[in-house]
Amino acid sequence: MAKAIIQLYTKNFSLLAERIEIETEIVPKVGELIDALEYLELPKGQVGLFIVRSVIYKLTAEGFVAYITGHDWCKGIRAELLQERGWLPPEKKQI
Repeated sequence: MAKAIIQLYTKNFSLLAERIEIETEIVPKVGELIDALEYLELPKGQVGLFIVRSVIYKLTAEGFVAYITGHDWCKGIRAELLQERGWLPPEKKQI
């Protein structure tokens, strides 16, 4: 299993909690969502969805370590993020 280090941020870019270090076979891609409500033990009604904004692989003596950054997800921002990263074509602006 590979090691992943996850940092989660609120919508105003404040660090939400201590970084999360886990052993996993799954590494989310940019634009995917992480549901961390149960892991963070957040109260019901609080947002626990985070959109992956970056994944960086660091090569170490033991292998690759994935550094994942997630931001509090606001519905509708996913398409804009994917366009910004080049995964989707930019929208045509209408005059």
